[in-house]
Amino acid sequence: MILLAVNVLPLQQIDHKFLESGDTQMEVDTMHAAIERTSRAANIFVPHDWQTIASVAKKTGKPYR
Repeated sequence: MILLAVNVLPLQQIDHKFLESGDTQMEVDTMHAAIERTSRAANIFVPHDWQTIASVAKKTGKPYR
């Protein structure tokens, strides 16, 4: 994919970063885990269902968008 992008798109540079496994934790990891836990109890039939699940996954504060 990167080779195709370099050959097709007018790019000057591509930065590809790899995180070390188990060495980092990002806020988004918590968000994905909450959405995954909520989705286990739900029936998902269309992509819009994911929006609903994401909006109810967070227990406190502003809901995920």
